[in-house]
Amino acid sequence: MTLACRTGAVLVLAGLLAACARPTPVEAVADSRPPALSCPDDASLRHGPFPHGWWCARRDDAGRLQGHGPFWMVHPDGSPAAHGTYDLGARAGPWWSWTPEGPLASEGAYTADLATGWWVERDAAGRRVAEGPMHDGRRHGTWVEVVLETGGALIGPWSDGRRDGLFVELDADGVPRRERQYRQDRLLHVRAR
Repeated sequence: MTLACRTGAVLVLAGLLAACARPTPVEAVADSRPPALSCPDDASLRHGPFPHGWWCARRDDAGRLQGHGPFWMVHPDGSPAAHGTYDLGARAGPWWSWTPEGPLASEGAYTADLATGWWVERDAAGRRVAEGPMHDGRRHGTWVEVVLETGGALIGPWSDGRRDGLFVELDADGVPRRERQYRQDRLLHVRAR
């Protein structure tokens, strides 16, 4: 059984998500020194203890500061925590977040401060645990979630942030083992295969 990834790569379920790898930023902030951030003309570089990091900001029409341009947050030890861009106070474009232990925790994109497009989520060890499309800040479309205890996966459709349709649980070899039927996030029945 295979699924198409957003990039056109093919996800072979026996390999569980390995074929869908996406590039990630390799930048790092050493010694808590600011990364090379280039702010838009109407914004200036800011630095602060919370969030600890650097970002570009501008004043809105009411005089309030709002993020506008690159954003780089670090954990207390100086390791990366989050990186992305703000557009007039709203997250926009690609964003990445890292666990305090170091591995990448999530990656995806925002439009007008709402998660959109293809997202990948990882556990504290950096292992992919879920991936799929987001729309208006909610899961929407087919998601693949890794079942770490078995090495298998759970695949199914989401609609506006709710499970909605047939979810199939696969074993580590990609063989279907169980089906779960949902309607608007309510479990209707479970069937072993």
